[in-house]
Order: sequence, then structure tokens, then C-alpha cells
Amino acid sequence: MKAFRLIFLILVSVSITIQAQQMTAEGQSQVPWWSNSSYMAIDSSNSFLMHTEIEYSYETKSGNLEGSEHDAKFLIAIRKKHITNYTMLRSSHYYYRIIPSNQEVTMDQYKFDNIVRIDLGTLFFIDAGFYIEKDSKMLLDRRTAIYSGIGIYTSLPFHADLNVTVGGGNDKKEYSAMVPLDDETYVNLYYALTFNYMISPHVSFSSKMRLQHQYYDAQNYEYLSESKFLVPMNKNVSLVYILDWNITNKPWPGILRADTHQAAGIQIHF
Repeated sequence: MKAFRLIFLILVSVSITIQAQQMTAEGQSQVPWWSNSSYMAIDSSNSFLMHTEIEYSYETKSGNLEGSEHDAKFLIAIRKKHITNYTMLRSSHYYYRIIPSNQEVTMDQYKFDNIVRIDLGTLFFIDAGFYIEKDSKMLLDRRTAIYSGIGIYTSLPFHADLNVTVGGGNDKKEYSAMVPLDDETYVNLYYALTFNYMISPHVSFSSKMRLQHQYYDAQNYEYLSESKFLVPMNKNVSLVYILDWNITNKPWPGILRADTHQAAGIQIHF
């Protein structure tokens, strides 16, 4: 993994050098349309737009713990007039062998998320969506949620944008047989934040954060965040460094509250 990260840093340096030489006034950063209000478009009444991202990262471990991690993400955003649909899919697979005991550990995580956004103007929007999730690390066989909320677009003066959403929905969790409880269904409240910052025409940073808790028990909460740095190699390919940080305030016995994951990979977008 150290060699992979060294190669990644070398490629980042080369990419920044090449783009610094090719940088022109036309290359100044702008907020991407899928993160901004449709009312900001020149002709929003008849616009039809589509954006796709495919992201893959790979990590290996050796020593007392040997194995690999594969993480793939897919996003497609489709906009017609003032309605945007976001479809996101994530698939992660972890395989480890504990060398001293020769024990094999396999874990999977899958999540399908679909959001429909209706822009009410240049500032406000409404979100409605659902997601289906499986996470064997958290002993979660299946999780389904339906939610809606209202949000606001904000543009910052230094080539950045910040979108904030608040809402709620219905959440159902179906646990592994290892969990000594029945399945749960409850009302959730959530607060979400999306931040995009064009550090320069050849380096960008984005972060997504979501805090959600049960309506009747605010101490039973989850905090999910994903931050990434993107360095474009060309128009459609970027190198990416990812940091995930997730907290479950009341995990099951034997499971840690916090999960941190970092990886380097590649993103294809068009």
C-alpha cells in the first residue's frame, strides 16, 4: 500500500505540473451544475443535462493481517428543467486473513440511494428519496429508508459552494442473527451538508456530511462523512484521495463507535 500511495503522489505532482503549464483564463473554476440550482443556468427552461461518475479504489494489507479492500462508486445526475434526479450506488468488499490464527474474514457493504430534487429558485430546493443498504461490518442485513427535506444553496466568494439540508423520514433496520434484538422501525431526523471547493483549476476538494438521529432518542445518532481531493489528469479522468469517517453512537457490543477509512483511487466522469 505504501508503494501505491507513493505512485499516487507522483502522478498528482506530474498532473499538477502539466496543468499549471496549460492553465488559461478560461480554466477558472466554477460550481458544477449538479451541485448548483437549475435557475442559475442561462436557459433553464429547456435544459436537459446528464453527469456520470465512476470511482474505484483499492487497498492491500500485509503482515499479521493480509488482504485487500475494493470500493466502487457510481453516480448519475439527470436534470430536466428544474428537476434533478441523483442515483448513487456503492459496493465495497473486504477480504482479510489473520495470519497468526489463519482465520479468514469477509465483509461486504452495498448501498443504493436515489434522490429527486426540485429547485424552488436560486436559493431553495426540496429533496425526496430513499435508500437501501447492507453492511456486514455493522451486522446490518438490510436497511431501507424513505426521507424528504428542504435545503438551501449558498455560494461562497472563494470558488466554493455550501448546500445545507434538513429533513426526516422513516427508517427500518433488519439485523444479523448475531444481534439479539428484533428488527427496528422508527422516525429519523437528519441534517446534511455538502461542500465543494475549487482550490485551483487543477485541484478540488469536496465533502459530504450527514447527521441523523431517532426522533424520540436524540442520543441514538449516526454521523457519516466522506471527504475527497480530486486532481484531474485530463477532461474525463481524475486521481482521487478519499477519507471516510463514520460514527454510530450506540453500536452493538463488540463493535467500535467510529470507523475510519482512507484510500487512493481513480474517478472517471463525463
